[in-house]
Formats: sequence, structure tokens, C-alpha cells
Amino acid sequence: MRRLVALLAVVLAVAPVGAASAAAPELASWWYEPQQLPEVRLPSPPNVPAGGILVEHLAAVANPSLADVVPAGALSGTVAYGAVHTTTTPGSSGTLVLRTATGSTALTARLRACATTSAWNAEDGAGPWFSRPTYDEPCAAGEVSGDGTTVTFPLAAELTRDGVLDVAIVPAVGATPFSVTFAPPEDRSIDLHGGSDGAGSYVVGPPPVFPGSRPIDPTPTATIASPAPRSTAIVPMVVQAATAPVRDPKLALLLLAGVIATWLALSRRRTRPPRSLLGPTA
Repeated sequence: MRRLVALLAVVLAVAPVGAASAAAPELASWWYEPQQLPEVRLPSPPNVPAGGILVEHLAAVANPSLADVVPAGALSGTVAYGAVHTTTTPGSSGTLVLRTATGSTALTARLRACATTSAWNAEDGAGPWFSRPTYDEPCAAGEVSGDGTTVTFPLAAELTRDGVLDVAIVPAVGATPFSVTFAPPEDRSIDLHGGSDGAGSYVVGPPPVFPGSRPIDPTPTATIASPAPRSTAIVPMVVQAATAPVRDPKLALLLLAGVIATWLALSRRRTRPPRSLLGPTA
């Protein structure tokens, strides 16, 4: 039993961390070029719900509704974009999914999620343009669904290398004019998995040492000694298999159940005592 507990400790110690995790971002905000003065707050466009995000890319056009704030024809290029922020396991990867608000569509939008390069604060409604975060590569191109209701951004590990996902949702380079409004991010908008607390490695913690047992090396090449004549050939293979990255928690549970079943089967094996060549002894 002690060896069984020790073996389970090894499996749990060398199992990769970073199970799948889906949640809403911790922060989400957007910024609007017409909002130039912090002391004079303009009302957000009526189609942007509270907590939503507006991304807008315009050609040089006159906007009569903003004639008193911005000179006619001054609004062009990217005039609104947002950002989301959440903490995560360094090096994790997954997706960010944004759903369009009622009355909006992303069919004509070309979007990307780019790493921010400056700090920002979450705003209540449209944030002042001067406080918007800057951004740069790496970027992830958004994939628009066939019905135009969702945009999915595949998030590579390089976007979370510091344990933080902080990306700006911006128009793609060369995008034609479009305007899309996103509903507030949902509980499963960000789905991240994998990752580690080191560059390209998995967390390996020392297993506990139980009374009467020998310390066990938790490295992938570790072997567990068993008294003869029980075979231990399968144990290093089990330990080595347990160190492979397991992304699916269900698969990890199946692996753990297999380890337990294998150990119990080996523990119940009995070997015949050697026969004496001299016959039975008194």
C-alpha cells in the first residue's frame, strides 16, 4: 500500500499543470477617437451596450452628429477599438470568442487581437482616445463565423508568456471600412489551457516521502524499485507516460485509474516457490 501511495504521488507530481479554463476576461474596455477631452464625456453610441466593445474603421467621411466636436472629414482610419485582460498560466494557449451585440454583424469586419504595449484602465463607456493602449505584434487574426455573430481569435502561447493575456481588439492591416459592436464578454469568452511556470517546461514537484519508504526521483526517467520476484518493468513506462502533456482532465483521470489498476494487478501476483531436487523435506 505504501508503494501504491508513493506511485500516485509521483503521477500527481509529474503531471503537467494548466488544465483547461474558460472564463470571462477580468477587464474589458474600449476607446473612441471623438472622446478627446476627459472632462467632457460624450455619450456612447446607442448601439453599444454597457460593458460592450466598439471596433470601428472608417474612410474619411463627414459625420454631422460630431460636427461640434470633430471637424468634418477628420474621422478616418481606426476610430474605436477595445482591449481585454486576464491573468493565466504562463505559456497557455486557447481562444478568445467575442459575440456581436444585437443589431450588429461582423461579416464585413477584418479584426485581429494584438499584444498591448502600454498599461490601460477599464472605462465606463467610451474611454478618452488619449488613454487608449498601444499595441504591436504578436497578433492573432480573427475568424468570423458564417452568420457573422461571433469572432474567434486563436491565442498562441506567446501571447501569455508572462502569465497575462492583454490584447487589443483592432482592425486588421488594410481593412476596408467597417463598424462592429460586441456584446459584453461572456463567462466562457476566454478558453485557455496548458502552460507552465517555466519556458517550455512542466511543473515537477517532489513527492512526499512516507515512513519506511525510499525517496522517489520525480523526473521522467525515474524508476520505482520493487522486491523480487515482482516485475517492475512496467512502472518506469507508466511514470514516463504520466509525464506527457495531458490537456484533457478526463484523459488525466483515465490515466490515473489505469495506473491504480496496473499496480493492484501486479501486487496480487504470486510466484511459485522453487521445488527442491531432493524431494519433500521433513
